[in-house]
Amino acid sequence: MSDVARLTNVPVRTLRDYVRRGLLHYSERRGTVTRYPRNEVLRLLGAIRLKSQTKAKWAAVKGQLDTFSAPELERWLVEQGLRPEIAVELGIAPLAVSVAPRPEALDAHSTERAVTLWQRTELLPGLELLLDARADAAAREAAQRIIDELARR
Repeated sequence: MSDVARLTNVPVRTLRDYVRRGLLHYSERRGTVTRYPRNEVLRLLGAIRLKSQTKAKWAAVKGQLDTFSAPELERWLVEQGLRPEIAVELGIAPLAVSVAPRPEALDAHSTERAVTLWQRTELLPGLELLLDARADAAAREAAQRIIDELARR
């Protein structure tokens, strides 16, 4: 819980209240160690953002969060300006990678290279998944299935 508190800037006492309210769920508890799945941390970040933007009651915030799929919530948080250190820790920091120029990126007077932004997720030590930041919903859902499958192992 202390790692989640540090990452989200939310006091542990408040996090315990969020668990009580059903805004945050843990996956495993062993003695003093409680594990929170990545998706739960994303939901918490979404809840904090929605609460600050709308001033809605927690029940309404929770209802709005329930309308997001995991990839949609992640994409929304990135669009909202997720702090870079949080994005890096959650494995969703975009990486700028130079690629060959795309025809649509060049006009008749330009010679600049197009840049593709990638979202990097470490699946296992030495194994990373790169997802084009412009990927459609189907690609994002496929990536999330891969991430979730490896998390279960």
